[in-house]
Amino acid sequence: MKPNQLAINEEAVFKSKQVRLIDITPLHGYENNVKTSQIGYNMVCLAEANGFEKVTVKLEGLSNLPITPEQLASSKEPVYVNFIEFSAKYYFSNRSQSWELTCKASKVQLVKPVQNT
Repeated sequence: MKPNQLAINEEAVFKSKQVRLIDITPLHGYENNVKTSQIGYNMVCLAEANGFEKVTVKLEGLSNLPITPEQLASSKEPVYVNFIEFSAKYYFSNRSQSWELTCKASKVQLVKPVQNT
């Protein structure tokens, strides 16, 4: 079995039910290797329980963001989210000549952080 044949869930990627959102950037479509209009958002997350890895989750569609990039940037407290219909898989990148992870979700929700006791 090859890595790109494995389905990976949110908890396997983040090793936690709370995912820290650190940035929101535009997701653009491409046609014939040419960037087109914005089709969604890249939700840049920090996997705090998984070695503080940065993971980008693609969210297609331009509506239903629970927080704007401006609100996130001005937040004094960490912002935590979870994803609806999250999926991830590995693909072999010709650019880097290694296996890389791609993640996507249909929706994102804000959550209150769970306190470690």
